[in-house]
Amino acid sequence: MKTNFIIMGCLFFSPLALAGQDTLHYADFINEMYKESDMIKAKALELESELLRAKQTDLYFMPKVSAESKYKSDASRGDITDSKITASSLI
Repeated sequence: MKTNFIIMGCLFFSPLALAGQDTLHYADFINEMYKESDMIKAKALELESELLRAKQTDLYFMPKVSAESKYKSDASRGDITDSKITASSLI
């Protein structure tokens, strides 16, 4: 009988003893899963390589310049040269 009480006591108190140990909260579990995920590690390395590639690239732009000149002859005003210069650029 005494043995049964000891066994019952051990069975009753052992889950309570385990409940007092550190438990893993849901947020900690999710963070740990993110750290251990190979797909997330691969994507992070891919983003890091893209950033390094972007830092190594120097972009230059040159404006598009066009010049146009038209020669006109007018009897009342004489000879006229109409000149036009345009510059445009895309960034």
